[in-house]
Amino acid sequence: MLSVKQEKNKKSVSPKKKSAETKKSGKTSDYSAIKGRKYLTLSPKNHDFKPKWYSIDAKGKCVGRLASQIVGLLSGKKNTPFYAPHLVCGHRVVVLNADQVVFTGKKEKNKQYMWYTGYPGGQRTRSVAEERAKHPTRILERSVLRMLPKNKLRKLLFKNLYLCKGTEHGRKEKLEPLTSLF
Repeated sequence: MLSVKQEKNKKSVSPKKKSAETKKSGKTSDYSAIKGRKYLTLSPKNHDFKPKWYSIDAKGKCVGRLASQIVGLLSGKKNTPFYAPHLVCGHRVVVLNADQVVFTGKKEKNKQYMWYTGYPGGQRTRSVAEERAKHPTRILERSVLRMLPKNKLRKLLFKNLYLCKGTEHGRKEKLEPLTSLF
Protein backbone atom coordinates (compact mmCIF):
# COMPACT_ATOMS: atom_id res chain seq x y z
CA MET A 1 0.00 0.00 0.00
CA LEU A 2 1.31 3.50 -0.98
CA SER A 3 1.35 6.49 1.31
CA VAL A 4 -0.30 9.79 0.35
CA LYS A 5 3.06 11.36 -0.61
CA GLN A 6 3.93 8.43 -2.83
CA GLU A 7 0.56 8.67 -4.64
CA LYS A 8 1.10 12.40 -5.35
CA ASN A 9 4.60 11.71 -6.66
CA LYS A 10 3.29 8.92 -8.83
CA LYS A 11 0.66 11.18 -10.47
CA SER A 12 2.97 14.14 -11.14
CA VAL A 13 5.16 13.95 -14.21
CA SER A 14 8.58 15.60 -14.42
CA PRO A 15 8.94 18.58 -16.81
CA LYS A 16 11.24 16.63 -19.13
CA LYS A 17 8.69 13.86 -19.53
CA LYS A 18 5.91 16.42 -19.99
CA SER A 19 7.64 18.14 -22.95
CA ALA A 20 8.34 14.74 -24.53
CA GLU A 21 4.67 13.80 -24.15
CA THR A 22 3.50 17.07 -25.75
CA LYS A 23 5.80 16.52 -28.73
CA LYS A 24 4.30 13.09 -29.27
CA SER A 25 0.71 14.31 -28.94
CA GLY A 26 1.27 17.45 -31.04
CA LYS A 27 0.00 19.83 -28.37
CA THR A 28 2.35 22.62 -27.33
CA SER A 29 1.87 23.73 -23.77
CA ASP A 30 5.33 25.24 -23.33
CA TYR A 31 7.55 27.34 -25.63
CA SER A 32 10.16 24.70 -26.42
CA ALA A 33 8.46 23.73 -29.69
CA ILE A 34 8.39 27.35 -30.92
CA LYS A 35 12.16 27.83 -30.79
CA GLY A 36 12.76 25.90 -33.99
CA ARG A 37 10.32 27.85 -36.17
CA LYS A 38 11.40 29.09 -39.58
CA TYR A 39 9.93 32.61 -39.70
CA LEU A 40 10.98 35.13 -37.11
CA THR A 41 10.03 38.77 -36.79
CA LEU A 42 13.29 40.61 -37.18
CA SER A 43 13.76 43.83 -35.31
CA PRO A 44 16.34 46.08 -36.97
CA LYS A 45 19.30 47.38 -35.01
CA ASN A 46 21.24 50.62 -35.43
CA HIS A 47 24.15 48.91 -37.20
CA ASP A 48 21.83 47.36 -39.82
CA PHE A 49 21.14 50.67 -41.52
CA LYS A 50 23.35 53.15 -43.37
CA PRO A 51 21.61 56.46 -44.06
CA LYS A 52 21.72 58.06 -47.50
CA TRP A 53 22.00 61.76 -48.22
CA TYR A 54 19.19 63.24 -50.29
CA SER A 55 18.85 66.74 -51.70
CA ILE A 56 15.50 68.35 -52.41
CA ASP A 57 14.97 71.56 -54.32
CA ALA A 58 12.16 73.43 -52.54
CA LYS A 59 11.81 76.24 -55.05
CA GLY A 60 8.10 76.78 -55.74
CA LYS A 61 6.99 73.76 -53.64
CA CYS A 62 4.03 73.86 -51.28
CA VAL A 63 5.10 74.00 -47.60
CA GLY A 64 2.85 71.32 -46.10
CA ARG A 65 3.24 68.76 -48.87
CA LEU A 66 7.00 69.20 -48.93
CA ALA A 67 7.22 68.93 -45.14
CA SER A 68 5.25 65.67 -45.06
CA GLN A 69 7.58 64.13 -47.66
CA ILE A 70 10.64 65.28 -45.71
CA VAL A 71 9.25 63.78 -42.48
CA GLY A 72 8.76 60.45 -44.28
CA LEU A 73 12.43 60.44 -45.27
CA LEU A 74 13.68 61.54 -41.85
CA SER A 75 11.67 58.95 -39.92
CA GLY A 76 12.53 56.10 -42.28
CA LYS A 77 9.06 55.43 -43.67
CA LYS A 78 10.09 56.24 -47.25
CA ASN A 79 12.96 54.76 -49.30
CA THR A 80 13.99 52.27 -46.60
CA PRO A 81 13.58 48.49 -46.51
CA PHE A 82 12.32 48.59 -42.91
CA TYR A 83 10.85 50.94 -40.33
CA ALA A 84 11.42 50.86 -36.59
CA PRO A 85 9.63 53.49 -34.51
CA HIS A 86 12.15 53.14 -31.67
CA LEU A 87 15.24 53.83 -33.83
CA VAL A 88 16.61 56.65 -35.93
CA CYS A 89 16.55 54.73 -39.21
CA GLY A 90 15.81 57.61 -41.55
CA HIS A 91 17.92 59.37 -44.13
CA ARG A 92 19.64 62.73 -44.08
CA VAL A 93 17.91 65.43 -46.10
CA VAL A 94 19.40 68.65 -47.46
CA VAL A 95 16.76 71.12 -48.64
CA LEU A 96 17.99 73.67 -51.17
CA ASN A 97 16.16 76.97 -51.73
CA ALA A 98 14.24 76.49 -48.46
CA ASP A 99 13.45 80.20 -48.40
CA GLN A 100 11.46 79.98 -51.68
CA VAL A 101 8.61 77.72 -50.53
CA VAL A 102 5.05 78.84 -51.25
CA PHE A 103 1.69 78.64 -49.54
CA THR A 104 -1.62 77.76 -51.18
CA GLY A 105 -4.67 79.99 -51.07
CA LYS A 106 -4.64 83.12 -48.93
CA LYS A 107 -2.25 81.76 -46.33
CA GLU A 108 0.55 84.02 -47.54
CA LYS A 109 -1.49 87.04 -46.35
CA ASN A 110 -3.60 85.64 -43.51
CA LYS A 111 -1.37 83.11 -41.71
CA GLN A 112 0.07 84.23 -38.37
CA TYR A 113 2.82 82.51 -36.38
CA MET A 114 2.01 82.72 -32.68
CA TRP A 115 4.10 81.92 -29.60
CA TYR A 116 4.18 82.81 -25.93
CA THR A 117 7.26 84.11 -24.15
CA GLY A 118 6.25 82.91 -20.68
CA TYR A 119 5.71 86.37 -19.21
CA PRO A 120 2.37 88.11 -18.59
CA GLY A 121 1.25 89.77 -21.81
CA GLY A 122 3.94 87.88 -23.69
CA GLN A 123 1.91 86.50 -26.58
CA ARG A 124 3.66 87.38 -29.83
CA THR A 125 2.53 87.05 -33.43
CA ARG A 126 4.35 87.38 -36.71
CA SER A 127 2.99 87.24 -40.26
CA VAL A 128 4.49 85.10 -43.01
CA ALA A 129 6.03 88.15 -44.70
CA GLU A 130 7.72 89.24 -41.46
CA GLU A 131 8.96 85.67 -40.86
CA ARG A 132 10.42 85.49 -44.39
CA ALA A 133 12.24 88.78 -43.87
CA LYS A 134 13.68 87.83 -40.48
CA HIS A 135 14.25 84.03 -40.73
CA PRO A 136 13.53 82.73 -44.26
CA THR A 137 14.14 79.02 -43.61
CA ARG A 138 12.23 78.88 -40.34
CA ILE A 139 8.87 78.52 -42.15
CA LEU A 140 9.79 75.08 -43.47
CA GLU A 141 11.73 74.25 -40.31
CA ARG A 142 8.66 74.78 -38.09
CA SER A 143 6.35 72.78 -40.32
CA VAL A 144 8.73 69.79 -40.42
CA LEU A 145 9.42 69.93 -36.67
CA ARG A 146 5.72 70.00 -35.81
CA MET A 147 5.03 67.00 -38.07
CA LEU A 148 7.64 64.81 -36.38
CA PRO A 149 6.47 62.50 -33.58
CA LYS A 150 6.43 64.12 -30.16
CA ASN A 151 8.79 61.75 -28.34
CA LYS A 152 12.46 61.38 -27.37
CA LEU A 153 13.57 60.71 -30.95
CA ARG A 154 12.22 64.03 -32.23
CA LYS A 155 15.46 65.97 -31.69
CA LEU A 156 17.58 63.17 -33.14
CA LEU A 157 15.42 62.97 -36.26
CA PHE A 158 15.41 66.74 -36.66
CA LYS A 159 19.24 66.85 -36.58
CA ASN A 160 19.23 65.00 -39.92
CA LEU A 161 17.55 67.94 -41.69
CA TYR A 162 19.73 70.64 -43.26
CA LEU A 163 18.05 73.75 -44.68
CA CYS A 164 19.87 76.08 -47.09
CA LYS A 165 18.84 79.48 -48.42
CA GLY A 166 20.35 79.05 -51.87
CA THR A 167 21.65 76.20 -53.97
CA GLU A 168 24.99 75.90 -52.12
CA HIS A 169 24.89 73.40 -49.28
CA GLY A 170 28.58 72.98 -48.34
CA ARG A 171 28.35 69.21 -47.71
CA LYS A 172 31.17 66.85 -48.65
CA GLU A 173 28.86 63.84 -48.93
CA LYS A 174 27.42 62.81 -52.27
CA LEU A 175 23.79 63.89 -52.43
CA GLU A 176 21.15 62.01 -54.39
CA PRO A 177 18.64 64.44 -55.90
CA LEU A 178 15.07 63.48 -55.04
CA THR A 179 12.47 64.34 -57.64
CA SER A 180 10.42 61.12 -57.84
CA LEU A 181 8.57 61.68 -54.53
CA PHE A 182 7.05 64.98 -55.57
